[in-house]
Amino acid sequence: MNDEERRVEELDETVFPDEEPMESEEDLAPAGLLSRPGGLRLLMWIAGAVAFAAAWIVHGIMDSGKFTFFPTVILLVSYLILAIPVIRNGVSCLLHGMLLDSDVLASVATIGCLLLGHFPTAAGTMLLYVAADLIQDYAEDRAEDPFRDFDLAADTEVRVLQGLSYEKKLPQDVPVGSQIIVRPGELIPMDGIVEEGRSAVDPSLYFGDSIPRSVKPGSRVISGCLNLDKELTITTTRGFEKSYWTKVFNFLENPNNEGTSVEQFNERFYRYYTLIMAAAALLIAVVPGIVTGEWNTWLYRGFAFLMIACPLGFAFTAPLTVICGMGQAMDYGAAIRGGRVMENLAHLKAVVLNRTGTLTKGLPEVAEVLPEAGQDKASLLETAAKVLAKSNHRSAQAIRKAYGKTPLTNHLELTETDSGKGVSAKLEDQTVLVGSADWLRQKEISVPEADDSRDRVCVALDGAYVGAIALSDPLRPGTAEAVAKLPDYGIAHTTMLTESPNNVAVQTAEEAGVEDFGAGLSDDERREVLTTLESKLKSNEALAYVGNPVRDDILLRTADVGISLCGFHSERALRSSDAIIMSGHLSVLGNLIQIGRDVNKWVWVGVALSILAKVVSIVLVLLGLGGPWLAALADLLVILIGVMAAFRGIRTEPVIQKKTMKKS
Repeated sequence: MNDEERRVEELDETVFPDEEPMESEEDLAPAGLLSRPGGLRLLMWIAGAVAFAAAWIVHGIMDSGKFTFFPTVILLVSYLILAIPVIRNGVSCLLHGMLLDSDVLASVATIGCLLLGHFPTAAGTMLLYVAADLIQDYAEDRAEDPFRDFDLAADTEVRVLQGLSYEKKLPQDVPVGSQIIVRPGELIPMDGIVEEGRSAVDPSLYFGDSIPRSVKPGSRVISGCLNLDKELTITTTRGFEKSYWTKVFNFLENPNNEGTSVEQFNERFYRYYTLIMAAAALLIAVVPGIVTGEWNTWLYRGFAFLMIACPLGFAFTAPLTVICGMGQAMDYGAAIRGGRVMENLAHLKAVVLNRTGTLTKGLPEVAEVLPEAGQDKASLLETAAKVLAKSNHRSAQAIRKAYGKTPLTNHLELTETDSGKGVSAKLEDQTVLVGSADWLRQKEISVPEADDSRDRVCVALDGAYVGAIALSDPLRPGTAEAVAKLPDYGIAHTTMLTESPNNVAVQTAEEAGVEDFGAGLSDDERREVLTTLESKLKSNEALAYVGNPVRDDILLRTADVGISLCGFHSERALRSSDAIIMSGHLSVLGNLIQIGRDVNKWVWVGVALSILAKVVSIVLVLLGLGGPWLAALADLLVILIGVMAAFRGIRTEPVIQKKTMKKS
């Protein structure tokens, strides 16, 4: 047993003296069938199916050609059990002007069959129709399982400290600055800072993996992480509506998302299809009857056309497949913003990768201080740290960390800041330049060529080069393997863009296996390169940019698919990205591409099967070889195939294993 399994097992056996009374075994037992979503409808369907089967058994025992009184009564009972919810909803739709709703069409068609004396057809058709509807509800419920924790968040009560006791409130009612208690085994409900307690938190809801992160007083924690070990007292820093949890949920449920082109086609198609088929049903029921006088036959076929007009398969399979694909991505620690992004992932042909923080760890460290002759290492490092004291660039952060003290800047005056390239300042009557070698050369400073591939921050005093600070930023684990597998997913071209100098870019590109790169580029230059690469693609091909949401906001928005490779805090990614790999594993990119292609394939398969089923039903009904039951059976089969495709067809080999979280 590893440490994590032991921790969870010990957690399960822990008793908290001040805990509320434990529920009884009856309270902890699984909910009964009636309390589950659709449970009552399922029981009614089972009862209706039993009655339907009983009618046929009685009919067989009586051995009569036509259904006699007793089997007919049983069929009517079966129909009423099955049809009452459908008819009730159909009436509600009629009152709201929804004349072509599926329940309206099914109710009219089956009641018409009853009036014509086709009792077995009416009951059998309703049995198949309700079965298809139940399968739809069940599949939609299952598809939303990965997002269940987000849905439950708003209803989870929070313990808010009030003096020496606490009060339970919904998270929406907890003001910023409140102190809340989170016990072991519970999800952290709001963003905040730990005030008391040391524990480990599990962020696998977001990142797919279940690697615990240690927290202590002063640590920042985000909502949605599972508290594993000990009780924490947390001061909330944001309201629930602005919490990380809510932002991720809104990212996934963004109502402004466009669906895939197939979904949009589906929506337009079945609107006109239903209207045309309903009109055709009316014509078939009336015109041939007037001409031939065979009213019973043609009314029956007209009711069959009404069942064919029901758009069950059209309206269901595509959205279900997209939701399943989004859920599969969540299992790998990634989030995809809707169907249109999924479709673009399926059409990816080119991938552009940022270097720092994407291919590399993004946490450079000072490897060596390289002063010129007559210069001192400590003085060189101190000067650079002072000039870069207010810079947020990662190289500046690494230099300040190596300096080890808070730089004194009371004699410092910044004169120029060139983002990502360098800083000019006045320091104790000296002009100091700190930046890349190319930037210093642009300032007419003579900088020697580097003799290795390390990134360097160069320093000049009063126009003379005095030394450099060499930085190292190794590749992320698994980066080379992930890049090498991209051609297997149909990626024809990979490019790396970086602001780092050419010698650093060459080394990184070789280590990562990237075939092309651009070095020493500003943000505007990288955007121009991205736009040029996109213009070379065909209309049905797409380009993805994988980068850092902090530095690459514009590039992420420019690309067909902007993918953020984020760490623990990725709120900017929620605003600028189409997809987020929150686990930080670049290898997940291949999984996202494969998921997009699986979703795109099975969405088209669902549409094709729906159209084929409708065409076959139309032909057979016109030939007199089928009735309303055939249309209901065809829809049921299409839905079953769509469900199996959505749940079993979208499968990629997991990169990381996700642990099932436990909540109190």
